[in-house]
Amino acid sequence: NLNVTTNITGGQDLVLKAASTDPGDIVFMSSTGVEYARVYSNPGTLYLSAGSTPTIIATVTAAGLGVTGKTTSTTGFKTGNFEIVHNTTEDSLDFVYTG
Repeated sequence: NLNVTTNITGGQDLVLKAASTDPGDIVFMSSTGVEYARVYSNPGTLYLSAGSTPTIIATVTAAGLGVTGKTTSTTGFKTGNFEIVHNTTEDSLDFVYTG
């Protein structure tokens, strides 16, 4: 166990290197061992999970970001030439062309 704060400076990388095919995970947990979140990878995909069991909530690939379940934003989301904005008056999603 490493019980110190580590700073990586000067353009250096943090590398998790696999002995075979699993490079390991970055796990966030409480002092009592309760898992809060996890970041892990398979070739070509980065996964983010949250909670005490690894449930995938987001994936990142060369094709883009994929989100599972509900997403929340106070300013909206942009995809291509469209912005997805929550219309609070009608409690709906509006697709606004941004050209």
